[in-house]
Amino acid sequence: MLPDLAHALHAFKSAFSRQRSWLLFCAIILSFLAATEMVGVTSISSDEDEDS
Repeated sequence: MLPDLAHALHAFKSAFSRQRSWLLFCAIILSFLAATEMVGVTSISSDEDEDS
């Protein structure tokens, strides 16, 4: 499974002009895949609304 994931992430490398941007994209994708809770981005946006 890891080689397939690496291959899939590498396919997106041409969409990024900088190495650092691609690595950040990979880190974000991997963190979503490794998350135990499926709250994701919606919890981040709802937390910001509560502060206002």
